[in-house]
Amino acid sequence: MAFFPKDPKKIRARIRSYERKLQKEKEEYGDYSDGYGKRYLLGTLYLLMDDTEGSLDYFDWFEQEFPDDSGHTIHYLSWTLALYRSGDLAGAKLKFGQAMLSNLFVMPALLDLDEEIVLGEFDTMLSLMYLQEMPDEVFTLWRDEELEWGQEVYYSPDITALRERYIEIERALDITPPSPKRQELVAESFKLKGGDVKF
Repeated sequence: MAFFPKDPKKIRARIRSYERKLQKEKEEYGDYSDGYGKRYLLGTLYLLMDDTEGSLDYFDWFEQEFPDDSGHTIHYLSWTLALYRSGDLAGAKLKFGQAMLSNLFVMPALLDLDEEIVLGEFDTMLSLMYLQEMPDEVFTLWRDEELEWGQEVYYSPDITALRERYIEIERALDITPPSPKRQELVAESFKLKGGDVKF
């Protein structure tokens, strides 16, 4: 699915357009409405221009402007890639974990892994539907050495433990009624998805 423009001039024009729209929202409303999700696409657009520094500057801005934002798979995949390309492997690994937990089927698809993920039927259906709608460019941005690094990270002990614990929580939530225990599980799930982990 072609989602992003291919011509560098059009990519640059889209970056400027999205940034202007976000700035206008902030000026008019004192906040960002951004129902379209422009804030999740700008990092990828910079990478499509092969502008890692611009992408990282954007992600720094994003962290300041949206400190409590739950993020988006496309956004986290590009953030991971930008950090890796800048040499920040620890930061890249953390964002890798967030990208992975945002949709458990995306990393196996990106890295061409034969992984069997078992979630609830509804969660699986939604995740796979979203995967089918992922723009091709989000995957084709990754070069061979980056994919090799991703495979190593995916099977590393701490990322494996993170994935297994998250799946365990999600399965428990399917059968846990409203209760303090359920609240604890939800809180831990949000914590893991938010990158509040130590590697």
